[in-house]
Amino acid sequence: MKNKTSINQTKIVDQLSAGRYSVLDTPAFKPLSFVNSSIQQIVKLTGINENSAAALSEFRKKYKGSQPHEIPFGLFFDEENSQRLKRCLLYQYDQRTIITNVEPSGGRIMSDSKFSLRVSFTGDIANAPLLVSIRVSWKGNPFIVEKLITKQAAKKEYADILFDKEQTLPVGQAVFHVTLYNSAGGQSSFRLTCYVLPSNPFSLDLSPNSNFVTGTFSARAVKQGANYGTAINATLSNGNSGMVAWEALLLKAGQEILVALYECRHLEHGEDG
Repeated sequence: MKNKTSINQTKIVDQLSAGRYSVLDTPAFKPLSFVNSSIQQIVKLTGINENSAAALSEFRKKYKGSQPHEIPFGLFFDEENSQRLKRCLLYQYDQRTIITNVEPSGGRIMSDSKFSLRVSFTGDIANAPLLVSIRVSWKGNPFIVEKLITKQAAKKEYADILFDKEQTLPVGQAVFHVTLYNSAGGQSSFRLTCYVLPSNPFSLDLSPNSNFVTGTFSARAVKQGANYGTAINATLSNGNSGMVAWEALLLKAGQEILVALYECRHLEHGEDG
């Protein structure tokens, strides 16, 4: 008996910005001075809980002249709030350079086209930032792009990292894991997810919704009672403001989704095409 493929649930998800496409991404922020900022400013930036906020005034009086590695955060705060205070504040004698934001130049990345990411940073002027390293995770094999930071870029507090024609990306999600190193050996990390838009007027991208095959990121069916369920995301994207013939394109999209589901079912059961 032949397997039957059916779609029993569809929904339209909220659209995220193509230049910041995941809720797991690092939020952009500007760190505050631990010594000179008000308690209210620090609480607003870090989002620490009420108990931590109540202890902050006494904590600052006691350790405002200490170096970051000498401050015993764990005596006053739990792990989550300690990490927020470490990451969002600049301390006296602080030798870190902190990434404050990463964003695609122009606000978007277009498929099969050169692009650049702007890495913004701030921190200790004496220990200048030296190197930006970006690991790119996408549909293919991950790769790394690195760039030395010039003195001019360090003064501007940002560096533009170019991805040339050998490093262009296809339509779909790409995750950029950015690490910045300075001359004191300090490092700062930042994560950014972008949805690469089609350079042609229209594109359909299929990806797993939840369960996928490790190593290939292809959709995997999961047994649910007597049936197998395969959850996928179908993203329709338009690269410019040109008009699109929706009826024909949606018909094509529906056909490709059905083919993908059919193939997933056959792979799950180990059958030939």
